[in-house]
Amino acid sequence: MKKILSFSEFVQLTEAFDFKPEGYQDRITSKQPIKAILASPKMNAMHKWAKQHNENFELNQKPPESNLMKQYVIGKTFELAATGSPDYKKAVFDSYKNHSSSLVGKSKDYDDFVKQSYTSLSKDVDRQFDTLPMKLHYHDGEDEYSSSAEMVKDVHHNNNLNVFRGGEAHTFSKTDRRSGLTTNEKFRAVHDASHAINGSQFGPKGEEEAWFTHSQLFSNKALPAMTAETRGQNSMVNYTPLNLTNMKAMAIHRAEAARANKLGDSVKENYHKDQVRQIGRNWNYAPQRAVVLPHEMNQADFTGDVPKSIKHLLRDPRAEQNSQYDSKADHLGIVALSRHYHPDEWHDVATKLARVHGFRSVSKDVLKEDTSLQLRTVSPEEFHAAIQPSLNTDRGEANLTNHPIEHYHKAKRLVLSHDNESGYAVFGDNEFGNLFSRVKGRGSDLVKHAVQTNPGVHGNAFDGYLVNLYKKHGAVETKREANWTPGGPDVVHIKFPK
Repeated sequence: MKKILSFSEFVQLTEAFDFKPEGYQDRITSKQPIKAILASPKMNAMHKWAKQHNENFELNQKPPESNLMKQYVIGKTFELAATGSPDYKKAVFDSYKNHSSSLVGKSKDYDDFVKQSYTSLSKDVDRQFDTLPMKLHYHDGEDEYSSSAEMVKDVHHNNNLNVFRGGEAHTFSKTDRRSGLTTNEKFRAVHDASHAINGSQFGPKGEEEAWFTHSQLFSNKALPAMTAETRGQNSMVNYTPLNLTNMKAMAIHRAEAARANKLGDSVKENYHKDQVRQIGRNWNYAPQRAVVLPHEMNQADFTGDVPKSIKHLLRDPRAEQNSQYDSKADHLGIVALSRHYHPDEWHDVATKLARVHGFRSVSKDVLKEDTSLQLRTVSPEEFHAAIQPSLNTDRGEANLTNHPIEHYHKAKRLVLSHDNESGYAVFGDNEFGNLFSRVKGRGSDLVKHAVQTNPGVHGNAFDGYLVNLYKKHGAVETKREANWTPGGPDVVHIKFPK
């Protein structure tokens, strides 16, 4: 008679971080195209797994639309909940009592209700984890997938799932003595596995789809906690200004990778893809706090209307003083966020987001001529990514040279604007250069900033606009050289007084 090994015995027989849940089987995996596997209830092992936890589960259901307006409201609500606001706790708990008294049960307050939901979540996660049909390989970041497509293929073709083990400890997470894994690490495994049911991507839209799919495998009592951990965190991370700088840098590198692919330059393509991964490692994540969102946000048909129970808590005090949101100051970052997601309709979108915080309108004329700069020091990787579009336009930038990233590692200071559209560099010997801006009217502010923060900077440029701009701000010509191309403008060396 064959002995059925316990989970802990499986652990002892495998290498570190390699685990086989009780539901693991050495099954013969199909090498059919992934699209065909996902569509077939017979071939899709993850569909069979889902049916174990919800017998009514069906493949390819239409998920709710993921959009900035809806996810922004969820994200800002999660952000508020994570602060532990007593007003938020009371408002949300009272709303649950009035709407879902049976769900609240014997919970005496918000904290008690949160504990109840997370306890149910933990039980549901254990059941799902123990029935996972593939091997799990836990890692500390070295074996991360390059894309969701790679993960889905690994699950269906190789019967394996790599799971990240680490990150900030969760306030509710406990360690399982059988496996040595925390509740959060188990949850990460089952949620990643849920992506392989329908092939949901890792990005903002794919995470909303994965929430919809995975939420159907949880009990009603666990759903508030599960929604906060997935839909809530995804919304804060991807649909608020939390990672806007990272998203812009990623977009630049992805565009450059696609451009390199078209040109057949695999070296440059791989470089830019690697930069995307590097930025991903510096991603800002939501606070690991046990919270629940208003009951409306647990529903797939939630459209983004701020629940009445918390409307007053999201209101910005500045809206009391002026009902028009100042797009130039953009103190909430909603204009920059709207321009990133909806560049052609940014004003309409920003107006909707501003109303979440009690504003009635958003100034439009100010942004058209906005030359305000919120400058910050950045890494060589960020600067290199931001300057690329200025090098690769048809008009080009006459005074810019396409330097490799190693060049910027020698810099004393690298500076970018808040929107990554403008910047400059100062190198070790106080040499000023790499000035660029894709927004008209910022040149003077960039030069002023460079001169004030780096007294006595010097540099050179082709005779023309930049030299005149430098001289306007006090630069003195120290040397002039003929262009190496006959008929081209002279190279003018300048220095700013200390």
